[in-house]
Amino acid sequence: RMAQTTEIVAEPEAAKMILYPNPAADVLYLTKSTEIVEKVQVYNMSGTLVKSGGKSTESIDLSNLIQGTYLVKVYTNNGSFNQTILKK
Repeated sequence: RMAQTTEIVAEPEAAKMILYPNPAADVLYLTKSTEIVEKVQVYNMSGTLVKSGGKSTESIDLSNLIQGTYLVKVYTNNGSFNQTILKK
């Protein structure tokens, strides 16, 4: 007698958004993904908002920021995520 097998089909994983390049010199780009960007906020290490972008942002100009570490918070239609970036 043969055991009955059940095929498991993996759902396609959502393409994760990536911020690049890191470290960034002038412009920080967001990769295209299955998520829709609602807004992007850049904070310095003191927690002060220093840059922001609106709906469907694909890049952020960092040229007027001083060198250092920043926290980028990206809000999407599926929630939000944080990423630390270096400005060189």
